[in-house]
Amino acid sequence: MSTALELSHVSFSYDGKHDVLQDISLTVPRGQWLTIVGANGSGKSTLSRLLSAVSAPTSGTLTVLGNTLFDTDGVHRDAYIRARHGLSYVTQNPEDHIVGATVKDDVAFEPENLGFAPCDTASAVQHALRQTGMLAFSDTDPQHLSGGQQQRVAIASALAASPDLLILDEPFAYVDMAARRSILSSLSAQHSRGVTIIIITHHESVAALGERVITLGDGRIVQDGKPTSASADESISAERIPVPVQNEVAQPVLAAKNLTYAYDGRSVLENVNVSVARGEFVTLSGPNGTGKSTLAHLLAGAFQPTSGSVISHAERIGLVLQKPEKQLFAESVREDIAFGPRNLGLSAHDVDERVMQTAEFLGITHLLERPVWNLSGGQQRLVAIAGTLAMKPDVLILDEPTAGLDTHVEARLLSVLEALHEQGMTILMITHSLAHIRQLATRAILLEPPSYAADPSVTPEDTVTAPLSRFDPRALTTVTLLTLFTSFALHTPAQLGLGVLVALAYVLLAHIRPGELVTELHGFWIFIAFMGLFNLFFVQSGAELVRFGAVRLTDAGVWAGVLYAGRFALLAVVAVSVLHILPPARITDAVESLCGGLKRLGWPVHELSLMMSLSLRFIPILTRDVRSLITAQELRGGTIRHGSLAVRARSAQALIVPSFANALRHADKLSVALDIRGFDSAATRVPWRVMRMTARDWALVAAFVVYLAAVVALYFV
Repeated sequence: MSTALELSHVSFSYDGKHDVLQDISLTVPRGQWLTIVGANGSGKSTLSRLLSAVSAPTSGTLTVLGNTLFDTDGVHRDAYIRARHGLSYVTQNPEDHIVGATVKDDVAFEPENLGFAPCDTASAVQHALRQTGMLAFSDTDPQHLSGGQQQRVAIASALAASPDLLILDEPFAYVDMAARRSILSSLSAQHSRGVTIIIITHHESVAALGERVITLGDGRIVQDGKPTSASADESISAERIPVPVQNEVAQPVLAAKNLTYAYDGRSVLENVNVSVARGEFVTLSGPNGTGKSTLAHLLAGAFQPTSGSVISHAERIGLVLQKPEKQLFAESVREDIAFGPRNLGLSAHDVDERVMQTAEFLGITHLLERPVWNLSGGQQRLVAIAGTLAMKPDVLILDEPTAGLDTHVEARLLSVLEALHEQGMTILMITHSLAHIRQLATRAILLEPPSYAADPSVTPEDTVTAPLSRFDPRALTTVTLLTLFTSFALHTPAQLGLGVLVALAYVLLAHIRPGELVTELHGFWIFIAFMGLFNLFFVQSGAELVRFGAVRLTDAGVWAGVLYAGRFALLAVVAVSVLHILPPARITDAVESLCGGLKRLGWPVHELSLMMSLSLRFIPILTRDVRSLITAQELRGGTIRHGSLAVRARSAQALIVPSFANALRHADKLSVALDIRGFDSAATRVPWRVMRMTARDWALVAAFVVYLAAVVALYFV
């Protein structure tokens, strides 16, 4: 049997001083199912990066799929590129794996980079999405999905590439039990056709499915052998839960009444009624995508419902997010825990006392001077809880607090929650673990999927209904750019009125709802208002209409204000309408096709187009990160949006370091995602959406010509 992976005396160090991996020797035959287990910080994820040709060892020899990537001569770049074409790697954080603007475009990214024919890519995308239960979300922005759904998209992306070697780092951390079984079934099918599978996991039931289990400890292989039998993880159902399963109670301290929350045109929650009584430990469970995390944010006051209400009799509610790095924003652990008490107006002595009490209770006093960014996942989770507990909440909401934790850290965290409940704290915890419900809950709530639950009969093509999406992206992009430029040529009321009609046509053809349009224009309103007011007050020609002291308003100034505000409003509406239905990847594919001549002249059109696409995705991600940090601050008494000047200044300062750190982290993760998903600037990427000009597209071009002629004619009327 040939070898898929071979490591000989491999070591790895991040800083050149301390080895994270030490003298690893390992041979994995082709077609083997290998599971890697170990405590948090044992080096599992680092080893997975070496095996997946993301990182190079510090010393030793590394061979992947017959390609020697590293030996005594150093790194062999060509071998790395060849190896990556035969493997797929799903990282621990699925959000960092995603580069596409829609689910199906993201899943198609790797086959495109590997040169699949468009028809083969389309088939692979549909098959992979069906295997992971995500077909109904084909046209959804992956950033709008739950953590579990994002994880399933990342796995679908890996399956679509038909790899010889498949490496998955904690692939089931946020996935519900039904989805886990479905994905394991798909992996078993891949394994049966000879694919080598390596899974890093904390789940004993998953480890028991493989042919071989390796245990890491302090960067070394401490055990290598056959898996031991383990009890299967049980699905959560009302029949298996030993405590009352009911959504509402009398005299609640916290309640949601007829709660509905919608975004991206879909209701994440529909008429939900849940409540929690004082002193309860309630667990909240349900399949991925049922809105559990959204409900937690609504109950904590971090989100505002679309309809319905949240009734709270709690003095203070604490929320621990699903991903702790999204609510850590101070430079050190001590400063992060102290952020909330300071905003409560406590004295310096009382703040220090509360920090020490909280740190001692959680057993993290040894971490107080450590930077929050240099902590393990389990340590970050404890620090996030500490920052919340330091606010002395009487209700604590936790969103999957044990996800990605090893059994030791998980047991420690659960004992902390048990102690808090014994002290009288009201706790609501989101979980996918029946064992956690049995151990901790006094009552359980089960959420049902919303009305748009996944339908296997839905195909990616069925979900595209907006007429604007049916145009060739080259025709639509070109006409839209020319329409935007033409906006600056509008001078008369008739021309502006014609522009309004064109913008209205874009909105109708994009099938964008008025509410969505207003939301997506949120960032433009200030600029539009500024342009209008600037011209209103500074254009002094024409007849005077009214005077306020030294300030005079003229008829020419009023028209200039209306004109400039109208121009930029039209520009924003048209741009938002197109971006609503045309993903950045399709726009950049169109630009690359239109600039084919420049490519023949040696211009790096392919690379520039990809960077343009990623930039269009990168900015919204950073914006969401900042919003998450602001939400975390508001839950701990600080905000840049209101409060005293001192509170605002402290909150703004606290945003700078984590925002910058997040930008660097996303940039690094993005570069890794491109590497592991087969992008090679020297190779030709084959877009799966075939671009072909039809009569419909030429009609669009003709319509623009008519519009341009009308603008010119109206100028002389």
